Amino acid sequence: MPRQIIYWTTVANPKGQKIPLYMRKAAYHPEEKEVYLPAAGTGESEMIVQLFAMNDGKTVLQERGHAYVPASWIKGMYPRMKGTIEQIEARVFSEMGTKGL
Repeated sequence: MPRQIIYWTTVANPKGQKIPLYMRKAAYHPEEKEVYLPAAGTGESEMIVQLFAMNDGKTVLQERGHAYVPASWIKGMYPRMKGTIEQIEARVFSEMGTKGL
């Protein structure tokens, strides 16, 4: 099986805030055309969100002990977050575009 390339990006802390690094990271999977976001960002237990995503047959990425799940899946499972997730996706896609992806 060929190795898949995943691109990671990190946003800076908003002024006056100190958000943990893992919560400011996102991944882009070019083959799936999917953005992956921290499972903990849903406000639920990271482990529970990861298990729900896996139960739904979704790919879950691991990075330094934290789970990242597809943004499209988060929007379906947590509709209240849809607007925020779409803003994050746009930012990630914009950044990936500047890297020529």
